[in-house]
Amino acid sequence: MHDSLTGSLNAEGFVAHLDRAAEAVSKSGKPFGVISVDISKFQKINEAHGYAFANQLLCLVAQRLALILGGRFSVGRLGGNEFLLLIEELADKRELGEVLDIVRGAFSHHFELYGKRLQVEAYIGALLYPETFGNSEELIAQAHEAMVTGKRHNKNIYLYDRDSSPWFTMDMAAEIRRALREDEFQLHYQPRIDLKSGKVLGMEALLRWPHTKHGNIPPTEFIYVAESSGMILPLGNWVLSQAEKDIKTLESQGVIGLNIAVNLSFKQLQDLAFCETLPARIKHWQYSQSQLEFELTETAVLSNPELVKATLTAIHDMGIKISLDDFGTGYSALVHVKEFPISVVKIDKSFVQRMEIDRSTHDIVESIISFAHRLNLEVVGEGIETIEQLDALKSMGCEQGQGYYFAKALPLDQFIDFVREFNRVDTKQGLKT
Repeated sequence: MHDSLTGSLNAEGFVAHLDRAAEAVSKSGKPFGVISVDISKFQKINEAHGYAFANQLLCLVAQRLALILGGRFSVGRLGGNEFLLLIEELADKRELGEVLDIVRGAFSHHFELYGKRLQVEAYIGALLYPETFGNSEELIAQAHEAMVTGKRHNKNIYLYDRDSSPWFTMDMAAEIRRALREDEFQLHYQPRIDLKSGKVLGMEALLRWPHTKHGNIPPTEFIYVAESSGMILPLGNWVLSQAEKDIKTLESQGVIGLNIAVNLSFKQLQDLAFCETLPARIKHWQYSQSQLEFELTETAVLSNPELVKATLTAIHDMGIKISLDDFGTGYSALVHVKEFPISVVKIDKSFVQRMEIDRSTHDIVESIISFAHRLNLEVVGEGIETIEQLDALKSMGCEQGQGYYFAKALPLDQFIDFVREFNRVDTKQGLKT
């Protein structure tokens, strides 16, 4: 996840930070900026002063950027002499402009190394999300494109032109309404594995939008628009209805008794009508209500605590499980599992994926599992990608897991095939991908 030379995030690590930032925007509504910084005439510096000197200069640039930008920033190195910056929880484009001035100011003072003073210039490209749409890789490419465009026009700072983004050629909210009418959305299912038996015991329903013109639009783009436009309520109702249909299909294919987890948005739980009608909607659920689980984030729990608690208590009394997603990332998550009728905690994937390289993170995960068990809560480890992560969670007594080690989110027909194959595997020697 980190660049071996500078200690900054590498491309993979920066993408992971962008993914999390995009999820945070869908919950908080606060935009973030992505900034590309290219060291000008770096090749000439390399030729004039040597490879070791140039490498040390990159380290000093990374250190200075991290120093001036503080805790709201993530610093990454894309490769060569290009750095990436992520600034979260911006107020607006004006604040992004202020940040860009700070970044430019970082190069107004010379760098000193090996007894030499060197004045370094940089070209800076930037964008504001979600004003500019795209998945993480596309956002990086667009920030890079803005930097290159600025360099081409001899501008030290250049903002990405959102009109060149294909998704701005359409009214996203109107397209969501159209897609609902035309049944364009899909649910994909990521399996959840019982780590003791090695069997698939359930799945998480994840919304997908294969747009007829623009291809697959990631949820991090359209969920934000759905929430801000009010379309999240009909979209959420569609998810519940489709999940019910898909359970019927599963059972008709002989895949019986699996639990299904559905995510609830903080915008849904802020809506009085939704909260008041949800228990009645679930009361008429065609299948065993114990098969249904609602996943919430800490933001959703805090959105309207009294209303949310009453709603969750009502559906919990029907036998429906409530899980707290991204557990460990919120300051007061431990309080919430005691105040709300939560049955399951899902350890955030950032903890699971750092266990192998960071002993303190390993200890945190172990403490979370121990704490949850003392409260009689089930634990799910998210984002499992390696056998080492799986073995560590099993040794700590974690009951369930999901992640790419087992499978990504699959369309219903592929999910059915996966369950049939996976549950036939002899898991005594370990789990099979």
